[in-house]
Amino acid sequence: MQTLSDLAKTIQQKTSERAENTEQIVQNELQKLEQFLQQRLRESEHSIANSIINHQKSLQAKLNTALAFKNWLMITIGVLLAIVLALGGMAMYFYSSLKDSRAEQAEILATIEQMPLPPKVLNRFNIQQDDKYYYLATKNKKAEVFANKNGGHTIKIPK
Repeated sequence: MQTLSDLAKTIQQKTSERAENTEQIVQNELQKLEQFLQQRLRESEHSIANSIINHQKSLQAKLNTALAFKNWLMITIGVLLAIVLALGGMAMYFYSSLKDSRAEQAEILATIEQMPLPPKVLNRFNIQQDDKYYYLATKNKKAEVFANKNGGHTIKIPK
């Protein structure tokens, strides 16, 4: 029985040794796996960080482009607004001048209507003016100018 007991001890001892070897091998493999996973994790971390940095640079470039476009757009709108305001001011000035000219024309027409001369006589003249004088110009007829008794002048045109 001794041999059986020795054999059992030997088997138990070898089984313990194998279990220890297997445990040691598993621990070594687990350490290798852990190191491998940590290395892969660091690589992934670097890859993700680089991707984030590149994406941030891309977004910053797009933002800078958008800001430059916004600045040019604001400048363009400002210039267009200044042009519109200038054109509006010019339109107001021309409207005022036209209004004054029409009022003056209405006054001249009212004066003509009060005159005892028939309109067909007045139609032979073009009435013009500058800053200081009024001019009566004949239409396709030669006119003569004479001094009158009152110190003025008389215009003579053929019928």
